[in-house]
Amino acid sequence: MSWQGYIDNLMLNKEIAAAAICGTEGGVWAATDMFTGITSDQIKAVCGEPGNGSTVTLAGVKAMVITNEASNDIKLMTLVTMKNTVINESSPLVIGFSTKALVIGLSKPGYRSVGISVEKMTTYLKGVGM
Repeated sequence: MSWQGYIDNLMLNKEIAAAAICGTEGGVWAATDMFTGITSDQIKAVCGEPGNGSTVTLAGVKAMVITNEASNDIKLMTLVTMKNTVINESSPLVIGFSTKALVIGLSKPGYRSVGISVEKMTTYLKGVGM
């Protein structure tokens, strides 16, 4: 499966507004339109483990870190987007960290299941050495 196939799979969850898979060393491997502009510096900032209350920006989407924890041996960072960004609404943003990749999912406003989808994809990628 191509990397875009993994994004297509994430987007089957109709509660997800945007998604991306990036290398931990930088570079977007595949993404929906909203996240194609993620830069290597933005990826490095996320991988630098910002603390709770810190803000990060991914392709113009500014978000505040709520939690940065491990769940079922997978590291997950949960953020909430800030209003007056490209999406202009607060929504959950979840980043999963596998061995070599970041799985990023942005929820549509009012929905919360993005974390489950991101965790499942991250677990799969980690299991196959990615």
